[in-house]
Amino acid sequence: MRSSTSNSSDRIPGGPWRAIWITSLIIVALALASIEGAARSHGHVPSVVDDPALWSQVRQRLANAKSPAIALLGASRIQLAVSPDELEQQLPAYRVYQLAIEGSSPIATLRELADDPRFGGIVVCAMNPSFAASRRHEEQAGYVQYYHRRWSADVLANRMVRTQLQQRLVACNPSVNLTRLAGYLMKSGDFPPPLHVITYANRSRRADFSLYHANSLRPRLELEAAADTTLKEISESALEQCLADAQVVEPMIRAIEQRGGAVVFVRLPSSQRMASEREFWRRLTAQTAAETIDFEQVPGMANLQCPDGSHIDQRDIRQFTWALAGELRHRGIVDPRTTTELGAVSE
Repeated sequence: MRSSTSNSSDRIPGGPWRAIWITSLIIVALALASIEGAARSHGHVPSVVDDPALWSQVRQRLANAKSPAIALLGASRIQLAVSPDELEQQLPAYRVYQLAIEGSSPIATLRELADDPRFGGIVVCAMNPSFAASRRHEEQAGYVQYYHRRWSADVLANRMVRTQLQQRLVACNPSVNLTRLAGYLMKSGDFPPPLHVITYANRSRRADFSLYHANSLRPRLELEAAADTTLKEISESALEQCLADAQVVEPMIRAIEQRGGAVVFVRLPSSQRMASEREFWRRLTAQTAAETIDFEQVPGMANLQCPDGSHIDQRDIRQFTWALAGELRHRGIVDPRTTTELGAVSE
Protein backbone atom coordinates (compact mmCIF):
# COMPACT_ATOMS: atom_id res chain seq x y z
CA MET A 1 0.00 0.00 0.00
CA ARG A 2 1.28 3.48 -0.92
CA SER A 3 2.23 5.60 2.06
CA SER A 4 -0.01 8.58 2.72
CA THR A 5 3.13 10.73 2.84
CA SER A 6 4.13 9.94 -0.76
CA ASN A 7 4.22 12.88 -3.15
CA SER A 8 3.56 13.39 -6.83
CA SER A 9 7.20 12.86 -7.76
CA ASP A 10 6.87 9.23 -6.56
CA ARG A 11 4.41 8.63 -9.41
CA ILE A 12 6.70 9.92 -12.20
CA PRO A 13 8.42 6.92 -13.86
CA GLY A 14 12.08 6.57 -13.07
CA GLY A 15 15.01 5.68 -15.28
CA PRO A 16 14.75 6.44 -19.01
CA TRP A 17 11.01 7.11 -18.72
CA ARG A 18 11.67 10.19 -16.61
CA ALA A 19 13.83 11.65 -19.35
CA ILE A 20 11.19 10.82 -21.96
CA TRP A 21 8.47 12.56 -19.95
CA ILE A 22 10.60 15.64 -19.35
CA THR A 23 11.63 15.82 -23.00
CA SER A 24 8.00 15.49 -24.11
CA LEU A 25 6.91 18.30 -21.81
CA ILE A 26 9.68 20.53 -23.13
CA ILE A 27 8.65 19.80 -26.74
CA VAL A 28 4.99 20.61 -25.99
CA ALA A 29 5.97 23.83 -24.20
CA LEU A 30 8.17 24.90 -27.11
CA ALA A 31 5.40 24.11 -29.62
CA LEU A 32 2.89 26.16 -27.66
CA ALA A 33 5.38 29.02 -27.35
CA SER A 34 5.97 28.92 -31.10
CA ILE A 35 2.25 29.01 -31.84
CA GLU A 36 1.78 31.84 -29.36
CA GLY A 37 4.57 33.91 -30.89
CA ALA A 38 3.45 33.28 -34.48
CA ALA A 39 -0.20 34.05 -33.69
CA ARG A 40 0.62 37.32 -31.94
CA SER A 41 2.95 38.36 -34.76
CA HIS A 42 -0.03 37.98 -37.15
CA GLY A 43 -2.30 40.18 -35.05
CA HIS A 44 -4.05 37.59 -32.89
CA VAL A 45 -4.83 38.49 -29.27
CA PRO A 46 -6.23 36.35 -26.44
CA SER A 47 -10.01 35.86 -26.37
CA VAL A 48 -12.12 34.02 -23.81
CA VAL A 49 -14.32 31.22 -25.18
CA ASP A 50 -17.94 32.00 -24.36
CA ASP A 51 -19.95 28.98 -23.21
CA PRO A 52 -22.75 28.03 -20.76
CA ALA A 53 -20.25 27.78 -17.89
CA LEU A 54 -19.00 31.34 -18.41
CA TRP A 55 -22.61 32.57 -18.65
CA SER A 56 -23.45 30.69 -15.45
CA GLN A 57 -20.50 32.29 -13.67
CA VAL A 58 -21.81 35.76 -14.53
CA ARG A 59 -25.33 34.69 -13.54
CA GLN A 60 -24.00 33.46 -10.18
CA ARG A 61 -22.30 36.80 -9.60
CA LEU A 62 -25.62 38.51 -10.26
CA ALA A 63 -27.34 36.18 -7.77
CA ASN A 64 -24.73 37.09 -5.13
CA ALA A 65 -24.71 40.82 -5.90
CA LYS A 66 -24.77 43.18 -2.93
CA SER A 67 -24.91 46.39 -4.98
CA PRO A 68 -27.84 47.42 -7.20
CA ALA A 69 -27.62 45.39 -10.40
CA ILE A 70 -28.14 45.97 -14.11
CA ALA A 71 -28.56 42.82 -16.22
CA LEU A 72 -27.94 43.11 -19.96
CA LEU A 73 -30.10 40.74 -22.04
CA GLY A 74 -30.24 40.08 -25.74
CA ALA A 75 -27.87 38.65 -28.33
CA SER A 76 -24.59 39.63 -29.96
CA ARG A 77 -25.69 43.18 -30.76
CA ILE A 78 -25.94 44.23 -27.11
CA GLN A 79 -22.77 42.29 -26.26
CA LEU A 80 -20.91 44.37 -28.83
CA ALA A 81 -22.67 47.66 -28.09
CA VAL A 82 -22.39 47.99 -24.30
CA SER A 83 -19.27 47.93 -22.17
CA PRO A 84 -20.13 46.82 -18.62
CA ASP A 85 -17.02 48.58 -17.31
CA GLU A 86 -17.93 51.87 -18.99
CA LEU A 87 -21.54 51.61 -17.80
CA GLU A 88 -20.38 51.05 -14.23
CA GLN A 89 -18.14 54.11 -14.50
CA GLN A 90 -21.11 56.18 -15.64
CA LEU A 91 -23.45 54.65 -13.03
CA PRO A 92 -21.10 53.92 -10.11
CA ALA A 93 -23.87 52.81 -7.75
CA TYR A 94 -24.55 49.80 -9.97
CA ARG A 95 -22.79 46.58 -11.00
CA VAL A 96 -23.44 45.41 -14.57
CA TYR A 97 -23.82 41.77 -15.67
CA GLN A 98 -23.70 40.69 -19.31
CA LEU A 99 -26.18 37.84 -19.86
CA ALA A 100 -26.78 38.22 -23.60
CA ILE A 101 -26.30 35.09 -25.73
CA GLU A 102 -25.28 35.28 -29.36
CA GLY A 103 -27.94 34.56 -31.96
CA SER A 104 -30.86 34.01 -29.59
CA SER A 105 -33.98 35.66 -28.19
CA PRO A 106 -33.68 36.83 -24.55
CA ILE A 107 -37.19 35.82 -23.45
CA ALA A 108 -36.10 32.68 -21.54
CA THR A 109 -33.49 34.63 -19.57
CA LEU A 110 -35.99 37.41 -18.81
CA ARG A 111 -38.40 34.77 -17.52
CA GLU A 112 -35.67 33.23 -15.34
CA LEU A 113 -34.90 36.60 -13.73
CA ALA A 114 -38.62 37.26 -13.21
CA ASP A 115 -38.96 33.88 -11.47
CA ASP A 116 -36.01 34.59 -9.15
CA PRO A 117 -37.38 36.16 -5.94
CA ARG A 118 -33.92 37.56 -5.15
CA PHE A 119 -33.69 39.64 -8.31
CA GLY A 120 -34.95 43.20 -8.03
CA GLY A 121 -32.53 44.96 -10.34
CA ILE A 122 -32.79 46.64 -13.71
CA VAL A 123 -33.02 44.62 -16.91
CA VAL A 124 -31.79 46.31 -20.08
CA CYS A 125 -33.07 44.03 -22.80
CA ALA A 126 -32.55 44.25 -26.56
CA MET A 127 -35.85 43.72 -28.37
CA ASN A 128 -36.99 43.42 -31.99
CA PRO A 129 -39.82 41.65 -33.87
CA SER A 130 -37.81 38.47 -34.36
CA PHE A 131 -37.02 38.15 -30.64
CA ALA A 132 -40.71 38.60 -29.80
CA ALA A 133 -41.84 35.70 -32.02
CA SER A 134 -43.00 32.76 -29.89
CA ARG A 135 -40.99 30.22 -31.91
CA ARG A 136 -37.82 31.83 -30.53
CA HIS A 137 -38.81 32.19 -26.88
CA GLU A 138 -36.89 29.12 -25.65
CA GLU A 139 -33.62 29.76 -27.47
CA GLN A 140 -31.76 30.68 -24.27
CA ALA A 141 -33.39 27.99 -22.16
CA GLY A 142 -30.39 25.69 -22.54
CA TYR A 143 -28.10 28.17 -20.78
CA VAL A 144 -30.67 28.73 -18.05
CA GLN A 145 -31.03 24.98 -17.51
CA TYR A 146 -27.27 24.56 -17.41
CA TYR A 147 -27.06 27.14 -14.63
CA HIS A 148 -29.79 25.50 -12.55
CA ARG A 149 -28.89 21.84 -13.14
CA ARG A 150 -25.16 21.59 -13.81
CA TRP A 151 -23.52 24.61 -12.23
CA SER A 152 -21.36 23.56 -9.27
CA ALA A 153 -18.16 24.39 -7.44
CA ASP A 154 -16.24 21.93 -9.63
CA VAL A 155 -17.57 23.51 -12.83
CA LEU A 156 -16.72 26.96 -11.45
CA ALA A 157 -13.14 25.92 -10.63
CA ASN A 158 -12.67 24.43 -14.09
CA ARG A 159 -14.14 27.50 -15.78
CA MET A 160 -11.94 29.85 -13.74
CA VAL A 161 -8.77 28.00 -14.77
CA ARG A 162 -9.78 28.03 -18.44
CA THR A 163 -10.67 31.73 -18.24
CA GLN A 164 -7.28 32.59 -16.74
CA LEU A 165 -5.49 30.73 -19.52
CA GLN A 166 -7.71 31.97 -22.35
CA GLN A 167 -7.44 35.63 -21.41
CA ARG A 168 -3.65 35.38 -21.35
CA LEU A 169 -2.72 32.95 -24.15
CA VAL A 170 -3.77 33.06 -27.79
CA ALA A 171 -2.88 29.37 -28.12
CA CYS A 172 -5.71 28.44 -25.73
CA ASN A 173 -8.35 29.62 -28.19
CA PRO A 174 -9.80 26.82 -30.36
CA SER A 175 -9.61 29.09 -33.41
CA VAL A 176 -5.80 28.96 -33.19
CA ASN A 177 -5.34 25.23 -32.57
CA LEU A 178 -2.85 23.04 -34.42
CA THR A 179 -5.48 21.34 -36.60
CA ARG A 180 -6.94 24.63 -37.82
CA LEU A 181 -3.51 26.14 -38.33
CA ALA A 182 -2.32 23.16 -40.37
CA GLY A 183 -5.45 23.16 -42.52
CA TYR A 184 -5.27 26.90 -43.14
CA LEU A 185 -1.57 26.80 -43.97
CA MET A 186 -2.07 23.93 -46.42
CA LYS A 187 -4.97 25.72 -48.09
CA SER A 188 -3.68 29.28 -48.29
CA GLY A 189 0.00 29.06 -47.40
CA ASP A 190 -0.45 31.76 -44.77
CA PHE A 191 -1.49 32.18 -41.14
CA PRO A 192 -5.25 32.56 -40.52
CA PRO A 193 -6.48 36.14 -40.05
CA PRO A 194 -7.09 37.33 -36.48
CA LEU A 195 -10.54 37.13 -34.94
CA HIS A 196 -12.60 40.26 -35.56
CA VAL A 197 -14.54 39.70 -32.32
CA ILE A 198 -12.79 39.43 -28.95
CA THR A 199 -14.60 38.13 -25.84
CA TYR A 200 -13.58 39.10 -22.31
CA ALA A 201 -14.00 37.33 -18.98
CA ASN A 202 -17.07 39.44 -18.10
CA ARG A 203 -18.64 38.25 -21.41
CA SER A 204 -18.45 41.69 -23.01
CA ARG A 205 -17.20 41.77 -26.60
CA ARG A 206 -15.48 44.10 -29.02
CA ALA A 207 -15.62 43.88 -32.81
CA ASP A 208 -12.89 45.35 -34.97
CA PHE A 209 -14.55 45.84 -38.33
CA SER A 210 -11.34 47.05 -39.94
CA LEU A 211 -10.73 43.31 -40.31
CA TYR A 212 -14.11 43.03 -42.03
CA HIS A 213 -12.75 45.10 -44.89
CA ALA A 214 -9.18 43.86 -44.75
CA ASN A 215 -9.46 40.11 -45.11
CA SER A 216 -11.62 37.12 -45.95
CA LEU A 217 -14.07 37.76 -43.10
CA ARG A 218 -16.12 40.07 -45.29
CA PRO A 219 -17.84 37.45 -47.51
CA ARG A 220 -18.74 35.31 -44.48
CA LEU A 221 -20.13 38.27 -42.53
CA GLU A 222 -22.17 39.39 -45.52
CA LEU A 223 -23.71 35.92 -45.72
CA GLU A 224 -24.49 36.02 -41.98
CA ALA A 225 -26.11 39.44 -42.33
CA ALA A 226 -28.21 38.21 -45.26
CA ALA A 227 -29.45 35.29 -43.14
CA ASP A 228 -30.23 37.47 -40.08
CA THR A 229 -34.01 37.57 -39.75
CA THR A 230 -33.80 40.64 -37.49
CA LEU A 231 -32.71 42.67 -40.53
CA LYS A 232 -35.66 41.82 -42.81
CA GLU A 233 -38.98 43.55 -43.42
CA ILE A 234 -42.03 41.58 -42.29
CA SER A 235 -45.68 41.62 -43.34
CA GLU A 236 -48.47 43.31 -41.37
CA SER A 237 -49.88 39.94 -40.29
CA ALA A 238 -46.45 38.78 -39.10
CA LEU A 239 -46.00 42.08 -37.26
CA GLU A 240 -49.32 41.66 -35.47
CA GLN A 241 -48.37 38.10 -34.50
CA CYS A 242 -45.03 39.26 -33.08
CA LEU A 243 -46.79 41.89 -30.99
CA ALA A 244 -49.28 39.29 -29.74
CA ASP A 245 -46.43 36.92 -28.88
CA ALA A 246 -44.68 39.75 -27.02
CA GLN A 247 -47.56 39.89 -24.52
CA VAL A 248 -45.96 36.93 -22.75
CA VAL A 249 -43.36 39.25 -21.19
CA GLU A 250 -45.87 41.46 -19.35
CA PRO A 251 -46.24 39.18 -16.27
CA MET A 252 -42.43 38.96 -16.17
CA ILE A 253 -42.14 42.74 -16.18
CA ARG A 254 -44.71 43.05 -13.38
CA ALA A 255 -42.91 40.45 -11.25
CA ILE A 256 -39.62 42.34 -11.49
CA GLU A 257 -41.30 45.70 -10.86
CA GLN A 258 -43.06 44.34 -7.76
CA ARG A 259 -39.62 43.63 -6.26
CA GLY A 260 -38.47 47.20 -6.94
CA GLY A 261 -36.79 46.51 -10.26
CA ALA A 262 -37.44 47.67 -13.80
CA VAL A 263 -37.34 46.35 -17.35
CA VAL A 264 -36.11 48.51 -20.22
CA PHE A 265 -36.47 47.36 -23.83
CA VAL A 266 -33.89 48.83 -26.18
CA ARG A 267 -33.99 49.10 -29.95
CA LEU A 268 -30.34 48.84 -30.93
CA PRO A 269 -28.66 50.68 -33.81
CA SER A 270 -28.95 49.24 -37.28
CA SER A 271 -27.91 50.58 -40.65
CA GLN A 272 -31.03 49.03 -42.17
CA ARG A 273 -33.85 51.09 -40.68
CA MET A 274 -36.91 49.13 -41.70
CA ALA A 275 -40.46 50.46 -41.66
CA SER A 276 -41.81 47.27 -40.07
CA GLU A 277 -39.32 47.48 -37.20
CA ARG A 278 -40.22 51.11 -36.56
CA GLU A 279 -43.92 50.18 -36.54
CA PHE A 280 -43.27 47.23 -34.21
CA TRP A 281 -41.45 49.55 -31.85
CA ARG A 282 -44.22 52.16 -31.91
CA ARG A 283 -46.87 49.59 -31.04
CA LEU A 284 -44.70 47.78 -28.48
CA THR A 285 -44.13 51.08 -26.67
CA ALA A 286 -47.89 51.55 -26.48
CA GLN A 287 -48.68 48.05 -25.18
CA THR A 288 -45.86 47.23 -22.74
CA ALA A 289 -45.37 48.23 -19.11
CA ALA A 290 -41.61 48.31 -19.70
CA GLU A 291 -39.67 51.45 -20.48
CA THR A 292 -38.58 51.61 -24.13
CA ILE A 293 -35.52 53.26 -25.64
CA ASP A 294 -35.33 53.73 -29.41
CA PHE A 295 -31.84 54.47 -30.68
CA GLU A 296 -33.24 56.79 -33.36
CA GLN A 297 -34.60 59.07 -30.64
CA VAL A 298 -31.45 59.27 -28.52
CA PRO A 299 -28.62 61.73 -29.27
CA GLY A 300 -25.36 59.81 -29.31
CA MET A 301 -27.04 56.67 -30.64
CA ALA A 302 -28.89 57.80 -33.75
CA ASN A 303 -25.75 58.72 -35.68
CA LEU A 304 -23.89 55.45 -35.09
CA GLN A 305 -23.05 53.30 -38.09
CA CYS A 306 -23.00 49.50 -38.17
CA PRO A 307 -20.32 48.25 -40.59
CA ASP A 308 -22.03 44.89 -41.12
CA GLY A 309 -25.56 46.30 -40.90
CA SER A 310 -26.39 45.46 -37.29
CA HIS A 311 -23.31 45.51 -35.01
CA ILE A 312 -21.38 48.43 -33.55
CA ASP A 313 -17.63 48.74 -34.10
CA GLN A 314 -15.40 48.77 -31.03
CA ARG A 315 -14.61 52.44 -31.64
CA ASP A 316 -18.25 53.37 -30.92
CA ILE A 317 -18.82 51.30 -27.76
CA ARG A 318 -18.02 54.16 -25.40
CA GLN A 319 -20.33 56.58 -27.23
CA PHE A 320 -23.24 54.14 -27.17
CA THR A 321 -22.66 53.12 -23.55
CA TRP A 322 -22.47 56.72 -22.35
CA ALA A 323 -25.61 57.58 -24.30
CA LEU A 324 -27.41 54.61 -22.73
CA ALA A 325 -26.32 55.65 -19.23
CA GLY A 326 -27.49 59.21 -19.89
CA GLU A 327 -30.88 58.01 -21.08
CA LEU A 328 -31.33 55.76 -18.04
CA ARG A 329 -30.54 58.73 -15.79
CA HIS A 330 -32.73 61.14 -17.75
CA ARG A 331 -35.75 58.85 -17.43
CA GLY A 332 -35.18 58.24 -13.71
CA ILE A 333 -34.70 54.51 -14.23
CA VAL A 334 -31.42 54.51 -12.32
CA ASP A 335 -30.46 56.39 -9.19
CA PRO A 336 -28.25 59.27 -10.40
CA ARG A 337 -26.35 59.48 -7.13
CA THR A 338 -22.86 58.06 -6.79
CA THR A 339 -21.88 55.17 -4.52
CA THR A 340 -20.46 57.67 -2.01
CA GLU A 341 -23.69 59.68 -1.89
CA LEU A 342 -25.77 56.52 -1.46
CA GLY A 343 -23.53 55.39 1.40
CA ALA A 344 -23.92 58.73 3.15
CA VAL A 345 -27.71 58.45 2.96
CA SER A 346 -27.71 54.94 4.44
CA GLU A 347 -25.48 55.83 7.40
